[in-house]
Amino acid sequence: MAKSYERAQPAAGDSLSHFQDELKGVPRGAPFWAVRRFRTGSPDGKIVGDEQLRGYSVFLKPDVKRVVIRAVSDNPKGFELCSKVWGTYLKNEGFGKPLEMVKEDARTTRVVLDATAPNGEVPVFILFAVLGHPIVV
Repeated sequence: MAKSYERAQPAAGDSLSHFQDELKGVPRGAPFWAVRRFRTGSPDGKIVGDEQLRGYSVFLKPDVKRVVIRAVSDNPKGFELCSKVWGTYLKNEGFGKPLEMVKEDARTTRVVLDATAPNGEVPVFILFAVLGHPIVV
């Protein structure tokens, strides 16, 4: 895992270097992580109500207790849109509230889920189904 993570760090000519925004915040010891980037004008962001969604990362924290989703959007209302989508989805599907939902910076929203909860990993796999398959390591 550590070697995969090292290879994924941005470097000149690296095939994953364009995931720099998505990879920011993924800890070295993460036992699982995935990234997805959308092309400008891609219809995928429309699915979650944000046509300016640029990508996301998902990772399991090293303590294996929390799943973190980081959504990167160029939309000035990206945080509000992401919060609404995740809040509504989790409530409707009976998963409860996220442990944390914060605006990291002007473009990035972080959602933290309890990986130890019953079916705690399910929301992440639904994310993959809705937004398409990421690069998973």
